[in-house]
Amino acid sequence: SQWRMDGGIMTSRLLVDKIEGKSTSGNVDFPSGTMVQQVNSLDNAQTADRTYQSTASTSFVHMDKFDIKITPKFASSKILYVGSFNFYAHSNAQYGYISLYQHIAGGSATQVSTSSATGSGAIGPSMYQQFPVIHMMTPNTTNEITYKIYTKANNGSGSVYLGWNSSAGSLDNGTNFCAIEIRA
Repeated sequence: SQWRMDGGIMTSRLLVDKIEGKSTSGNVDFPSGTMVQQVNSLDNAQTADRTYQSTASTSFVHMDKFDIKITPKFASSKILYVGSFNFYAHSNAQYGYISLYQHIAGGSATQVSTSSATGSGAIGPSMYQQFPVIHMMTPNTTNEITYKIYTKANNGSGSVYLGWNSSAGSLDNGTNFCAIEIRA
């Protein structure tokens, strides 16, 4: 630490290599609104290829290649989920719906989206679109949380597709998503 007094104005400079919690928990408390940690789709890249997934179901189906996991450091934290997904609905599907689910370790997956019928929103038929999925949650846990994307078709005569490419080597596949822990 370096201190200097110059005409009544005090300036300081603090240089550190690592900040550790004083208690055995190892967590440093942060002010409200501070980002505590983030995980993203690149950090959680699949060891196998993340090729597109599809369904013709008219009930929400889990697209397991697009999961992301985070373990909150504080039970009172908020989790901000931000995703951008390449999403397509075949013309026979009429519409495609996408929804975010939260699965806290030891429990079951629950829908986060505000509408149980339409999820986070819908796309029209016959066009690939980048579709945003953004939600802020307060899960009240320090257990591991898996955020999962589910999709469904409006009409089972056609499929909806999450991701662009079916080829090997498609680790991001037109999608990016992250979970950010924010101190409440």
